[in-house]
Amino acid sequence: MDDKNKVKEPKYSLAKRADFPASESARLLGEKMIDRLKYPRQGEYTIADIMQMPDGTDVDLIDGVIYDRGGVTLAHQEIEGFLSFQFREFIEKDHGGCHVWTDKIDIQLQQDDDSNFLQPDVLVLCDDSKISDDGGYIIGGPDLVVEVISPSTRKRDMTVKVFKYMGCGVREYWIVDPYKRKVIVFDFANDDLTTYTFDEKVPVGIWDKQLIIDFSDLKDRLARI
Repeated sequence: MDDKNKVKEPKYSLAKRADFPASESARLLGEKMIDRLKYPRQGEYTIADIMQMPDGTDVDLIDGVIYDRGGVTLAHQEIEGFLSFQFREFIEKDHGGCHVWTDKIDIQLQQDDDSNFLQPDVLVLCDDSKISDDGGYIIGGPDLVVEVISPSTRKRDMTVKVFKYMGCGVREYWIVDPYKRKVIVFDFANDDLTTYTFDEKVPVGIWDKQLIIDFSDLKDRLARI
């Protein structure tokens, strides 16, 4: 086939939207357009719809709108593993009644609300009565929730999820930002907000600050990735 008869690929395709030199606002608009094509009933979805999705589907349901959580980077997994190990080690020694779970564990924020179903990156639950009868998800707020920021989740993690987690009874919410090397801690139980750098030690409020996480150790690990 000569060059004149070749089928040319569109200069800017949806599949290559990440390569398009657009502003952040344009990028977010493009993602919303993709979401609308993929999930045409946005604003109407319920937990029942999420339950019918294939195993391993990584989405959040917020006010009936489905959001893809995006891919997980090595840095993201390193942070999850680092924190879950610290939490589990502390629990095994001093607080045996709590559980730590990472990824793919859903939270139904309120018993009578079927339009919000979130999958935090790390959670700590100390109340077994909040585990669903089938053991598949949690109903109500865990004690501690951690979200690790990614470019596709930054806006939601730092805005709407703050209010969703606060409203369902989460006692403490951490936002870990691997790009800016900081940790934002919302202590809902004490109406407090503190921002730490990765050079500092972060106390865990739900355990009366008996556990302190040294993020400088994590900073060294991330530097090797």
